[in-house]
Amino acid sequence: MRQWRFVFNGLMRGPSASCSNTSDVHVRINFLWKASSAVFDIRTSASYDSILDTCVVQSLRRSISNCGRMFQLIDGYEQRGELMGTVTLPDEKESEVYLWVTRQRLKGEASIENPPRYSHIFVARQRVCLHNCRRYA
Repeated sequence: MRQWRFVFNGLMRGPSASCSNTSDVHVRINFLWKASSAVFDIRTSASYDSILDTCVVQSLRRSISNCGRMFQLIDGYEQRGELMGTVTLPDEKESEVYLWVTRQRLKGEASIENPPRYSHIFVARQRVCLHNCRRYA
């Protein structure tokens, strides 16, 4: 089982009543992610019949074939886990956070404007979402 540590101690853009006027706040984050399931490889574990059915439905909706794009998007894996640690915000006590999360790694293009080759996405069920993107040449 794999573990990931996220540590951040610095300034982040803080929320404000109006979106145009934001201020920087000092935040300290210390998270540990632990795997709680085996890795689910999307490309090898998914049913090819289901993938082809989805391609046909999407092709009929858009009148073009998206099978090549579909196989790019499912080139990766997912893994369930726990995200636990502390968050310290200004004028507040240190808060403990314990979340069930999904770690997803996609090797295909995730964005049209600036596509990363590898992307790690951690999605939590509460108000925390972490996204770490590494770009390799």
